[in-house]
Amino acid sequence: MRGIALVSSIAAVLVVCSGAATAEAIKPGDVITPDTASRVADLVSPGHLVLVKQGMRMKIVSTERLEWPPPYKSATEKYSSQVKLNDKG
Repeated sequence: MRGIALVSSIAAVLVVCSGAATAEAIKPGDVITPDTASRVADLVSPGHLVLVKQGMRMKIVSTERLEWPPPYKSATEKYSSQVKLNDKG
């Protein structure tokens, strides 16, 4: 359950900090509980909303830069020339 909470917190932060507006502003430090789930109803996926309504708590945290792990970054740079997008992007 802890992993789900972390992913949900990250998802909520990404949505909140991406400029999405709600009637009631969500800010770092807020804790979303089943009683306050409606505050994020338009910001999270339906699955996350169900989890919150069933008792999962979401702690809203401020954003920070996440760096790629070094092996992932070097492999991405090494093989990037072999990758291309199709006509649909």
